[in-house]
Amino acid sequence: MIHLWATGQVHILAAVLDVAKIPKQADVCAGSSVYRLYFKPEEAVHIDAFDPEDDDLLGDGDNP
Repeated sequence: MIHLWATGQVHILAAVLDVAKIPKQADVCAGSSVYRLYFKPEEAVHIDAFDPEDDDLLGDGDNP
């Protein structure tokens, strides 16, 4: 809240599957006020595709 009061900016950590689908802006209604939110991804982390055949999701090697 201190950062919001000082700068008017809020940082939110969220996980998304497709960064390209994040909108540039959105309008949000709270009570009788309307706020315009702007979204800007700071970092895109690419991970390996999920393999449904891999039973060892924990990586502990207990499944051959």
